[in-house]
Amino acid sequence: MDNILNSFSLSLPDTSGMDNSYLHYDIDHQELLRESKNDTLLSRFSIRAQKAEFNYIDNKYSINAKWIHNVYSIADLFNTDYTLTSARPISHRFDIKAQTHVKEWVLQPGIHYAFSRMSDTLFVTDYPISEISAYNNYFFNLLPETFGDTIPFNNAFDAFHVELLGSKSKNDQGMMFYLKYSNTSNRLTESHKNTSSNNKLSGPRESLCKLTFSSIETLAGWQSDIHSFFWVGINYNFIPLDWEHTVFPSVPDTTEIVQLANSKTNSFNIQLGYKALSLPVTFQATLSTGFLANITEASTPVLGYILRILPISHQADLIASSTYLLTHIHVDYPLKAGNSTFLPRLDVIAARFWTDVSLEALLQFGLEDIDYVENYVHAAYIASIGCEARIALNRDLHLTFEADQLLPYIKTISPEPPTPIPSDIKRYGGLSISAGVSMSW
Repeated sequence: MDNILNSFSLSLPDTSGMDNSYLHYDIDHQELLRESKNDTLLSRFSIRAQKAEFNYIDNKYSINAKWIHNVYSIADLFNTDYTLTSARPISHRFDIKAQTHVKEWVLQPGIHYAFSRMSDTLFVTDYPISEISAYNNYFFNLLPETFGDTIPFNNAFDAFHVELLGSKSKNDQGMMFYLKYSNTSNRLTESHKNTSSNNKLSGPRESLCKLTFSSIETLAGWQSDIHSFFWVGINYNFIPLDWEHTVFPSVPDTTEIVQLANSKTNSFNIQLGYKALSLPVTFQATLSTGFLANITEASTPVLGYILRILPISHQADLIASSTYLLTHIHVDYPLKAGNSTFLPRLDVIAARFWTDVSLEALLQFGLEDIDYVENYVHAAYIASIGCEARIALNRDLHLTFEADQLLPYIKTISPEPPTPIPSDIKRYGGLSISAGVSMSW
């Protein structure tokens, strides 16, 4: 649920402060999607995580340090009728936060860094073909000698962000502000061998795909009385992508395409929020609206030649934009039994998306160009039912358990969606469970 919310809105930072020292460790499993047929597992996408967290409290300052280790089971995403790989990315994340007091303000600066490195090979077991001979002659039949059957790749992911949270309160009133800057970069390199009989094309190839994600987020809130807390926030994201050949044959008359793809994505959203402070339950409601715009240019490498003179390459241009309106309601109710606490919770998201898509594909040598323009309207409803349990073994030692289940429903309102094709494949996902131990002093 947090990943969904962070994609389209802002999360209210915790302003309760660091009030005790503790050491916490837990393991987490997220079942993103599982597909089965006749009780036989077809594919599975999941994330397994370990988290260790340490919090130290002093009279003047507090420090919180966190380490998260994620293992992503996504190999089935690439194990298709045409490809095979055993990729299993592993990432590490380190968070450090501090808390101190400056006059009436409580300040909490924080630094977060995450990284992942992965090397593997994508094996191509087969290439698709078409019933239209022209598509085969000028595209599909040229793919095996262009890319081969083994594509080694390396991926490097780095994410860094800094944040500052400030809050102050007096009597029944208070205010807070939050600033965050994030920068994420991903570098994917791959190599393959072109086995064309044409000297202009044959030889080793390498390409580099660079994706950068920059984000600025700011949020301000105020407590008007003992009953209510309001906030407003804005967020801007800029996501450029660049995919280029870095190694290719250097015969003087080579006309190879150097830049394979170029993309720029911008998004902006604004959020209004309300939280009830005097109810026996926690009630929080937000309203978010925003837009996303993307412009992409892509091209195939030179796949071959006609009469050994005319290069065969295809291009496509994509322009897409989307605006959305999203509401989110969160309710939880703490239940106590001695020193143990149980926290059942419910989240409900309702959203509407208006999307415009324009795709123009320029196909050569008699292949029919594609000129596609469509306007979409989608409705999305997502519920999350969960519970968090903190069971006391003694005064300072607790066991923690947490479980959440997502229940999504997405409907295409316009244009009229095609009639679903019956399938005996069963799909399940959206489950997140964790268990851990916590010691406080």
